[in-house]
Amino acid sequence: MIKKNIQNILVPVLFTAESQILLKQAMYFHEVFSSRITLLYVVPKVSFLRRMLQPKKFNPLKARQEALSKLTHCANVFFDEEIPNFIDIKIVEGELVTEILKMLKTHKFDLIIIKEYSKIKCLLNKLKVEAEKIVSGAECPVMIIHEKWTKTGIKEILVPIDVTQKCKNVVLWAAAISHKLKARIQIVSIVDLNINVEKSLVKKRANLIKNWITKQGIECDLNILRSAPKKMHDALLSFADQGNADLIMILTHEEFILANNYLSKFAKEVIHRSPKPVLSVVLHDKPMFNVVWDSYKYGRTERIEHLNITEDDIKN
Repeated sequence: MIKKNIQNILVPVLFTAESQILLKQAMYFHEVFSSRITLLYVVPKVSFLRRMLQPKKFNPLKARQEALSKLTHCANVFFDEEIPNFIDIKIVEGELVTEILKMLKTHKFDLIIIKEYSKIKCLLNKLKVEAEKIVSGAECPVMIIHEKWTKTGIKEILVPIDVTQKCKNVVLWAAAISHKLKARIQIVSIVDLNINVEKSLVKKRANLIKNWITKQGIECDLNILRSAPKKMHDALLSFADQGNADLIMILTHEEFILANNYLSKFAKEVIHRSPKPVLSVVLHDKPMFNVVWDSYKYGRTERIEHLNITEDDIKN
């Protein structure tokens, strides 16, 4: 099957109280993939001047010790006072996004699970921005959960695909995870209201993807939605809300804007408003389709497209 696995999971914890829902989600993947889980708490760094003026209040060593004590206590409660050996707890001082990206450079993680803490409204916008920065900067998949996690398991994965872009990586990840979890895939493509769906390249390419997924032994359905260009995220979210998917998997590909590395409106809306957990997969520069031309008598040619999936992408 596809060479994708989740051996190491990084779980940044912004508030120790939220560690319970994050651990529940991480443990779901551990039970399937036997993953190691690293709980990371980042103690905000205090300026040198503030530490000098108030040394008792701003003691970095004391702050790290308190954070370690609180996070360890939460883990002990979760695991009935016996933290298993596949759980690592790390406390560092610094800025959340910077420290996460540092860890990704020095350790191999296959998945990051983060949570937006919507109960504290004054912090919501800040957490949204930090989630976007993590998604933009990380090269491994990032799963964002709100107040819900995949409590009943992942039986169906919703995969919105823009077939005009490079969607190969999200297709491979979706197939690999679905195969491991024995889940079905629901492919969704969203087209402009003016497009003739039946004659469109979108339908042709989406069917190629669906047929390939089916050949991997994975149940797969295809839906093509019609929407105004600026309302495509609404169309997807409405479809997701009414459907049975337990997880939405999106590709953060050409959605990066120049060097600012911000996510597009579509990705932001899906990440922050999704009724289901969202797994973001990073683009690798591999097109999904190859195009060849067949020549006929009298100079006629026909455009033929094939999926650009090689033996290197698949594990026998």
